[in-house]
Amino acid sequence: MTDPHHDQPERADASATLEAADLWRCDLVTRSGLVLRIRPVRPEDEVALGDFFSHLAPADLRFRFLGGVREVSHERLVAMTRVDHRATEHFLAFAEDGGTMIAAAMVACDPLTKKAEVAISVRAEDKHKGVAWEMLRHAARYAQARAPRRWNRWKAAKTARPSSWNGSRASSPSPIPTIRRSS
Repeated sequence: MTDPHHDQPERADASATLEAADLWRCDLVTRSGLVLRIRPVRPEDEVALGDFFSHLAPADLRFRFLGGVREVSHERLVAMTRVDHRATEHFLAFAEDGGTMIAAAMVACDPLTKKAEVAISVRAEDKHKGVAWEMLRHAARYAQARAPRRWNRWKAAKTARPSSWNGSRASSPSPIPTIRRSS
């Protein structure tokens, strides 16, 4: 026989975690003036996230998932929309109207929060507008709050300007955030 009250603290904890994650909800403006409504992912975003990834170019999918992914599986979408909001966070950016998903940025810290990684994807029609830079800055602030000692961003091995990174260049006025802490 199961105790109906046994899982209540877990549900309350999950609710509190999502509520804390909502502290990372914000509006940001890119260098081109595009307004991004950023918020943490929720389980009900699975279909919208799948639709977002289905419209990315094959090269963008390959860069985002570091391999020959042609389609994002249901299992992967479930994992990406049911993050713990502690060691892993997945930020979604929507157009100002709140309906169109423009970008997604997943931040993953290792269990000891010694390092963090980020993966960012941007819709083709919103590239070259500063979206990836704003998502990276937001992800870096989140990762920094988790206090990692090392920050990694995923790079494409054969190109310095992968399309998923919005065509950003080293000469950009905003450098890629670096987090370094002493051991």
